[in-house]
Amino acid sequence: MADTRRSLLVLSGHTGAVTDVAFGPDGGRLATTGADGTVRLWDAKTGAQTRVLLGHRGVVWSAAFSPDGRRVATASLDGTAGIWDASTGTRLTTLAGNKGDVLAVEFQPRFCPYRHRWNRRHRKNLGRWHGCVAHVAGRTYR
Repeated sequence: MADTRRSLLVLSGHTGAVTDVAFGPDGGRLATTGADGTVRLWDAKTGAQTRVLLGHRGVVWSAAFSPDGRRVATASLDGTAGIWDASTGTRLTTLAGNKGDVLAVEFQPRFCPYRHRWNRRHRKNLGRWHGCVAHVAGRTYR
């Protein structure tokens, strides 16, 4: 029997090991995470790199797209998780406060309304954010 395995795409860009690959909900995009501290977004059909997400200070271990594909959540060994705009590559928020490495992220597959963040200590509205629920290494952030 002939071996019919072949690569459909070869994605080049990370300068260290690739630690995770996540497909967008429509299958048209990929996110890869790496030991180089970056997250890279790709067109799944052509293999073209569309964005590089920079900001973590350690290995990025995991990524997940929101159910609507508009956000990407990332988990890093720097002890943070990030929420990013998948279209622009802008970091929307950093989820900090974990006492160790953040190894995994995922979005709950449900309706994602907009919400307002409120800083109780300083009694001020920090602005509107996309309210998908992200589970991060055993913690839930809203």
